[in-house]
Amino acid sequence: MEEFDKKRLFWARVTALSTVCILVVVLTISIGAALQFRTMQEDFAVLSDMALEMEELTDNLITVSANLEKIDWEDLAENINLTAEKALISMDAGLTAIDELDIETLNEAIINLRDVIEPLARFFNSFN
Repeated sequence: MEEFDKKRLFWARVTALSTVCILVVVLTISIGAALQFRTMQEDFAVLSDMALEMEELTDNLITVSANLEKIDWEDLAENINLTAEKALISMDAGLTAIDELDIETLNEAIINLRDVIEPLARFFNSFN
């Protein structure tokens, strides 16, 4: 009988040790799952915020798309062409005016103006 009791005691110890090991594993898994669950909750909160922002972004894109559809692109291109043509005409007029400018007469006017202002400048410098 003693041998039977020793085997029984041995298997009781093995069973107890196995039970403790299983409990440690289950406890470790439970703690890990709890921590992971907390992290997942935070991630889902972030994902929820991102989904709301994406929805707002989608609404803005729909509004922009609707506004772009309202634009008359042909009329816009025609207006741009007309503006460019008017600018070209104005530039041609300016260049024509510059070409018609008599440089000699302008130089004479500048010399005459200098001749008039020079004595006045000397007069006013005498007060300094």
